[in-house]
Amino acid sequence: MRGFVDSEDRKIKEDWEQTRIIVGYLANQNARHPKPFNKVLPLPWDENDEADQETVDKLKKHMEEENKKILDGN
Repeated sequence: MRGFVDSEDRKIKEDWEQTRIIVGYLANQNARHPKPFNKVLPLPWDENDEADQETVDKLKKHMEEENKKILDGN
């Protein structure tokens, strides 16, 4: 059930992101000072998109390990 709910949530967010892109292009079409799309149409999950430094460090370390494996041929 959780997987279904997560899938539906992701689909809804993707639909809203597409809407934001369309609205952003329309709003900035003739603007002298175009705004970033997330400023034209802010969405509730924008505030939660910033990862904390610990998560960034973990992902960076993981990617370095994976790159080393690829370069070593493993």
